[in-house]
Amino acid sequence: LREPFVTSPLEALCEGGFKAVIEDPEFTPEQKVSRIIITNGKIGVDLQKARTEAGRDDLALIRLEQLYPLPAEEIRAALSKYPSDVPVYWVQEEPRNMGGWYFMKVKWDEFGLEDDWKLRGICRPESASPSTGSKKMHKIEQEELIAEAMGQAKSGSTPKRSTAKA
Repeated sequence: LREPFVTSPLEALCEGGFKAVIEDPEFTPEQKVSRIIITNGKIGVDLQKARTEAGRDDLALIRLEQLYPLPAEEIRAALSKYPSDVPVYWVQEEPRNMGGWYFMKVKWDEFGLEDDWKLRGICRPESASPSTGSKKMHKIEQEELIAEAMGQAKSGSTPKRSTAKA
């Protein structure tokens, strides 16, 4: 709630409106993009910070503020600004069997988005619990998840996440 990246000026609350899909404000059509990341929630903020810290301008971030009903046309419009051969990833910090991954994959296919953009998932492995219960382990997993989302394998680490393929 106190994260400056997700706050809005008062004018936006009075004169603006809700956006189901927030396109990457740092993307310009001239940029060469190596991957598109679609996400929602706190992991989007973490990815934005990591991208800025790493100086990466080849990663496009699209944040979904609404999952249901899925704003398929807004997603399609946001993706149409990128070359069709750029890989698209759904990234969530929840385990694969929780969060939005399965819903996104079903709806992605249902709305025909798969015809133009193959969706891949990056998430923690399936689990009976939404978290490890250990702050230290959560931090390690979060760093690995972000590294994978950014296309960077952390050297010397054993992957604990689950890259979901349909």
